[in-house]
Amino acid sequence: MSRAPRRRRANAAPASSETAVSRSDLSSNPNDWMYTNPAGRPRVDGFVFGVLRHDYKKRTNTAAAFGLVKLCPIPTTTNQPTAERSDVVLPPGADDALAQPTSFLIASDDHAIQSALLICLTLRLAGMRTHEAWERLRGFAGVLARERQLGSLVVLHVPGRVGAPGPTHGHLLIAPRRLGGGGMATGGYDEELVHDAGQTVLERLWLRHLAADGPAPA
Repeated sequence: MSRAPRRRRANAAPASSETAVSRSDLSSNPNDWMYTNPAGRPRVDGFVFGVLRHDYKKRTNTAAAFGLVKLCPIPTTTNQPTAERSDVVLPPGADDALAQPTSFLIASDDHAIQSALLICLTLRLAGMRTHEAWERLRGFAGVLARERQLGSLVVLHVPGRVGAPGPTHGHLLIAPRRLGGGGMATGGYDEELVHDAGQTVLERLWLRHLAADGPAPA
């Protein structure tokens, strides 16, 4: 069931690198921080869609805390990324200041005037070389940048690298505001993607990307 995004409280303090990231936030499963796959079971195995909202089940979320979990699947005291690879993909004309993961995530918090903080995708990339998985994942972020003017933090996880179970997979943390010359502060929201219909739209785009880029991952 689709619900209109809620406007954040006018007196809510903007996020910062200090307030947005709390180590206590990292103790729970981030998939529990949002409602996933609202449109039902996806056609693509391992495809998970969700919208991270400021408030969910009495929990207060931030893009910065969620992003840190994805960047640091193995937590460190310095918060240095431990993911296999990560990068920010921006549309043409976007502010270079958003090209760093921390700046990108904090901007998503600071400029949120609706409840949606991030559009989150998990994409299964099993059976591929690491460099191939990375290029396919980053290439999809490029599609969203060119076609929808959306920026994404792209994160690749290779659980087998540390002897953990599970296939190679990637995460796209997509800022829901379109990025133009005015930056994230003035970009309009991609209203289609911040509602339940976003699952179907993004799955269709992912399938198209797989078809154009070669056989889908097994």
